Amino acid sequence: MLIGVIGLNSSGKDEVADHISKNYGFRKCSLSDIVREETTKQGLDPASRDNLNKVAEDLRKIKGPDFLAKRSIKNYSKEQKLVLSSFRHPTEIDRVKEKGGIIIQVKVDINTRYARSKLRERDIGDTFEQFKSKEERELVHPDKDRMQIAQVLEKTDYLIDNNASLEELYEKVDELMQKLTN
Repeated sequence: MLIGVIGLNSSGKDEVADHISKNYGFRKCSLSDIVREETTKQGLDPASRDNLNKVAEDLRKIKGPDFLAKRSIKNYSKEQKLVLSSFRHPTEIDRVKEKGGIIIQVKVDINTRYARSKLRERDIGDTFEQFKSKEERELVHPDKDRMQIAQVLEKTDYLIDNNASLEELYEKVDELMQKLTN
């Protein structure tokens, strides 16, 4: 089984993917981890969101907009259990769906995501307005190789609301996994 977990920054997509991995025997791969590795190889700070975005955009321009997904599912077969997270381009989702994968979106209001980002000390900008501005740039861009998160979110098969506690999030994930695996 192949599952892709999508969502905006600090929505809890990696938390959901981790839960699925730990509790349902899935191997986890984050597309962002691939970008962080490449950023480090290039001698850039992988904690900088701008660096990560630049490296990911360069990879998409050179190797195709679906490169990160192709690399993640290169050796996938239907007998395996694989959960992927951190999609930023719609062609990445297309590759997952071509392999029979399903897409789960984790949704959270922007104020909660901003507060979570601040707690995690992510490179999001100093103010809520900066956080919102960065997000708006990532949602839609005229350059096809740049992030197109709005189009990614349109490809959702299942939606999980994550505006409550971690325990409630896990309960929602468990309910969905029971539905998907039975």
